[in-house]
Amino acid sequence: MKSKAFAFACAAVILSSYAATAVQPGTVVGWGDQVIPIVAPNTRYAKIGAGGEHSVAIKSDGTLIAWGANGSGQSVVPDRLNGIVAVAGGATHSLALKSDGTVVVWGNSSFGLTSFASGLSNVVAIAGGGNHDLALKSDGTVIAWGDNSDGECTVPIGLSDVTAVAAGYEHSLALKSNGKVVGWGRTFGARAPRPLI
Repeated sequence: MKSKAFAFACAAVILSSYAATAVQPGTVVGWGDQVIPIVAPNTRYAKIGAGGEHSVAIKSDGTLIAWGANGSGQSVVPDRLNGIVAVAGGATHSLALKSDGTVVVWGNSSFGLTSFASGLSNVVAIAGGGNHDLALKSDGTVIAWGDNSDGECTVPIGLSDVTAVAAGYEHSLALKSNGKVVGWGRTFGARAPRPLI
């Protein structure tokens, strides 16, 4: 079966004070199918995430904003969501990591995307894939949930000492403390995990 191609339709970057540009630090620059939301000129952002056709950002005051496609409610930020330290986007859902180590997911509820996250704790990083998500726990282990039709949620047995995670449409990646990358899911053939570096 031919692998599906998936590319996020929106890209955005937060400019730091070191960026060589005339745009103010903390502003969001975007390109692709989505446009930056119209907000007050003094709005500044701390962190951002891009999904399939939507984006989500943490404003400098700690509140969230999302924009773009909203067919599954992925751009409707849940009420009273606070203490957010990181955000990510999937194909049609959004994720937020709270300062207490818990995760909130909204939008597409297929594959248990929104319900599974409610039981997570001790999470230090998140990543949104096509229809699956990853959470890095404080002990260096990885939890994955959602669509596993291509093995993207089958975390390799014994995977530990992970310092970062990333998710593609049908595959997952983990960066270990020794600088090695481990990948699993469709892209890596036969649904078997393998070291990349």
